Amino acid sequence: MRKFAQLNKYVVKYSAAAVCILLLIMWLLPAGYNSYSSDSVTTKFWVLASLSCNPFGVIISLFVILAILIFSTRKFIRVYQSVIIFFLIGVMIVSTGVYLINFIKAKYPEARPYQEFLSSQKVLPEQLEEFKKLTDTQRRIILANDSLLNKMPVGVNPIVYKIWLQEPALSFPSAHAFNSAFIGTVYSCILFFTITNKKLRYFYLAPLVWMIFVSLSRVMLGFHYRTDVAFGAVMGYCVALIFIYAGALNKIIFLNREPKNI
Repeated sequence: MRKFAQLNKYVVKYSAAAVCILLLIMWLLPAGYNSYSSDSVTTKFWVLASLSCNPFGVIISLFVILAILIFSTRKFIRVYQSVIIFFLIGVMIVSTGVYLINFIKAKYPEARPYQEFLSSQKVLPEQLEEFKKLTDTQRRIILANDSLLNKMPVGVNPIVYKIWLQEPALSFPSAHAFNSAFIGTVYSCILFFTITNKKLRYFYLAPLVWMIFVSLSRVMLGFHYRTDVAFGAVMGYCVALIFIYAGALNKIIFLNREPKNI
């Protein structure tokens, strides 16, 4: 196990680079830049990227990782048992992280960019300051009102507008950025040690690229400010480091395998 622990630094290095690239892009983006006011292919891409980090998308990705593990190790029973352990530990850690994020959101209530936009367009029935003081449930009830569907501001993509009305939480920090940074780093570590096909040797970078796109989508679609995403991504990366170095992955990816030569 010690050999693998020493090699974790390679994955951590690439994950840190991905987070730094994200932060650089966040810094370079013009203030207020977004992609929710068009009906272009770009907007649809950002919508898909954002939705891919919803619970359904994460569950699908877990099954993909499971399939890769079974194919690469040929040990279904041991992989199956290990995935259960991995899943339970992951749920516990992510739940703790989400609880912390919700605590911060409640402690430092900041309206989402789209909420400020809707308030400026007189779409929200409440004043913005009063809207921020409401609970998530109360905000959800307000946004679920059928009358708001008929008040879509001119120029806003209809798909994006419907998603806006389904996400009543406040802005700081971004839970999507947290989850994608955590999942991207952990999945990258798993793939790094399990993919032996030389043609696919760099496939372990795919989860990190996905993490960048998911985080960017939250800014592009008006769900978060750059600082929300940056803070959430750094939080997710730090939690992933704890997850990896605590040995949570040892049982799932070190099934009678030898680490790669770097």
